[in-house]
Amino acid sequence: MKSTEIIEQIENRWHNAYWFSRMLINNDKYVALGKENKLLSTIASSLRLLVKESNGKDTLRLQKQTLKNLIEEKKETKLN
Repeated sequence: MKSTEIIEQIENRWHNAYWFSRMLINNDKYVALGKENKLLSTIASSLRLLVKESNGKDTLRLQKQTLKNLIEEKKETKLN
C-alpha cells in the first residue's frame, strides 16, 4: 500500500466511523463499550468535567489518560 493510499484511508470518514462503531458494539477485543450505558455515561461525564476544570494545554492529555484508565478497568473486570 502506498503512503498516499494510507493517508486517503485515514482521511476517509466512513472508514473511521466504521472502526469507531465497531469499538462501541463488538466485544471481541474492544470490550463493547457501547453496550454499557453506565460506562458510557461515566466516560462522557469524566471527559466533560476535564474540559471544564483543566487548563487548555493539558486537557487532551488528561482526557486520553482518563479514557485509557476507564477502558483498562472495564477490560480487567471483564477478564476476571
